Amino acid sequence: MARRDPGRPNLLEKVSMAPEDKSRLVKLTAARMRTDSDRDIRPALLVHLAFAAADFAFQRWVRTSTEDRQPLQLLVSEALQAVMHPRWQPQRSRTTRPQKRARR
Repeated sequence: MARRDPGRPNLLEKVSMAPEDKSRLVKLTAARMRTDSDRDIRPALLVHLAFAAADFAFQRWVRTSTEDRQPLQLLVSEALQAVMHPRWQPQRSRTTRPQKRARR
């Protein structure tokens, strides 16, 4: 059973990020994706999913006893891998559809 590490009693309460910082990350992510975050929901979703995955990994790391604890880096990597999906790749034009193969 997972139990809190006595060496990290208040660690969970100290983790937070200002909304302005998250907004900036969404804008930066949109710029890297070459899209507009006001029109495209993917940058904001990606930022929120990344934070959720990292938060999940961090909480698991803090709440696991020291004998059973995996490295935080590994937990974060595993959580981020779980939310990776081709959806985050650049979109084709919304009016362009993939061509179907001709039947022979």
